Amino acid sequence: MLIFNCSKDAARLLADPPQQPIARPAADTPVPEDALHWHLSAVAINGIPCVLAMEARSRYCMVFTDVPEGGWRYLFEEFHQRWFNQMIEMALHGGFLSETEIPPMLERLHQAHGEFCFVQRHDNSVNTHLNHALDSFCYWCEDLGDLPFGHGQCSAFDEHVNDTLRKTRVHKDYFVPIEEMSHYWLTTWLGVSDQTARSYIRASYRERMQQRFADAPGLNIPATEATSAAPPPANKTRH
Repeated sequence: MLIFNCSKDAARLLADPPQQPIARPAADTPVPEDALHWHLSAVAINGIPCVLAMEARSRYCMVFTDVPEGGWRYLFEEFHQRWFNQMIEMALHGGFLSETEIPPMLERLHQAHGEFCFVQRHDNSVNTHLNHALDSFCYWCEDLGDLPFGHGQCSAFDEHVNDTLRKTRVHKDYFVPIEEMSHYWLTTWLGVSDQTARSYIRASYRERMQQRFADAPGLNIPATEATSAAPPPANKTRH
């Protein structure tokens, strides 16, 4: 099950009463143990409504632009397609999944994550990282001179923001969202052992470092080293 926890303005943007009202849940509302919590924040850039979605445990983030008013169903469908595609691409790249295994894999995913709900709820820890991602997104748009549109362009920002160091009280050490989400998919959905998943994640990290510094010959970046820079604030309408 997917639970989308909306900020006040995200709820205003996405709600479509009475078909999909978005309100605060009752304190005793039962929540499945295997539910994934995604937190949604809305922002208007150049008058275009955008939504950032961040998964609570991994802090994995995705951005969606030009989201229509009352567009909860639009967002859910775009979210499903983007998230599934990104994770399946990762599994294919690592050799954990073959082309013929994709259809039954998608069927399993839809069965597990086809049930969802939108609620209005706030989490201070997740919101701090959402604000960081929002600043990074505004910086990204200013640098490009335009908003990204469509899965291809938006995925480029997703890749950028999910390769940023994060820290929470739950995690003992700093972590990288793309690595946390990859570990979840590999171990939960593909039956990969923890050791194999972590070995693949370390190899992927080295590959990303090599790509990042490809234009700087002579640099020797240790496999344990990572850097992160917080972008400067940009003008935006935060929700």
